[in-house]
Parts: sequence; structure tokens; C-alpha cells
Amino acid sequence: MITTKPHRKGFTLVEMLVVLAIIATLASISYAIAQSVINRSKVQETKLRMLEIEEAINDFNEDHGRLPFADNTYPSSEEALFEGSFRPILRGLLGLWQDSANDGGENTTGKVYLTMPDAKGNKNGITYFKGERKSVRAVVDSWGKNFYIKIDYNLDSDLTQRRSEFGGELIQGRNVIIISDGPDGEPNTEDDIFSWK
Repeated sequence: MITTKPHRKGFTLVEMLVVLAIIATLASISYAIAQSVINRSKVQETKLRMLEIEEAINDFNEDHGRLPFADNTYPSSEEALFEGSFRPILRGLLGLWQDSANDGGENTTGKVYLTMPDAKGNKNGITYFKGERKSVRAVVDSWGKNFYIKIDYNLDSDLTQRRSEFGGELIQGRNVIIISDGPDGEPNTEDDIFSWK
């Protein structure tokens, strides 16, 4: 009499492990591709915010015959601006500055030069103190970090690129330059994003 092996139902352990390994490999490749696409998207969004700020400052200059400034005295050279020092200028670009009579660089017309979305999750847009629209805090990049902004108040169109004691690249032909520290959030690294590049 000939005996036959019964047909087995299901997969062996080895077959299951091979399938799981294939799925894990495909998932890791898909994740890497998705992260790359997301990072490229964040870089593009950050560059868009930079362009919006730069255009708003230049439009203000065209209308008022001077660049917006934060104090009562017009600066005589290039000036680096961060969250607190840029805040009055940001308020002016948003058309909220005409009620600040103490600021010499005010937007007396109340014209809106900058229209930008609110930051969602404190990333990529305008942030506020306590969520109140009149209490503007800063403009942040796609990673939630403040921009580094330099304005050339003497209008010689020569700006030094970076906030480093080691100097930096001289940028010519621009009145405004903006830098984002990029995905790592650290200044002077390879992933920094520049408004002029």
C-alpha cells in the first residue's frame, strides 16, 4: 500500500519569516522615501515664507521710501533681527503697527504688506502670544524655529551672511537676507536654508 503525505495547510515558519522580511524591507524603503518627500516639502514651504517676508519688506520700502525698523532711530548699517527685535517690524508688515506711536518705523497707513498663514502646531507661519491675533510673536519655519533676518539699512546692498564671529559670505545686490537653521535647528550647518539661493 502506498501512503501519501497529507497536504499541509498554511505556511511554514521559514516561509512566514521570509514574507515578514520582505514586508519590513519594503516598509523601510517606503518610510525613507516618504521622509525625503516630507523634508523637501518643508524646505519649499520655508523658502516660500522667506520670499513672503522679503517681498513684504521690499514693498514697504517702495511705499515709505525706507525700510521698516523697530526703534525710534533709523539704523545706519545692516542689522540682524530675531524674534523680539523683528516683532515690531512684523506687526508693521501685518498692518498692526499704526497704533504704536512710539515706534519710529511704524506703518502709518495700516496697509497689510504680509499675508501669511498662522503656524499650525507652532510651525511654518505666524505665531501669537496666547493665541490672540493682535499679540504677534514671530514667524517660524517648518520646524518651528525663528528666522534669522538681516536688513541692509544703509542700502549699499552688501550684507554679511551669518551671525558667526568667523564672518560669513558677503551677499551683494540684496537689502534683505533670511536664513532658516533647517531640519536640525542648528546654525551654520549644511542643512541651513538661504533666501538668496
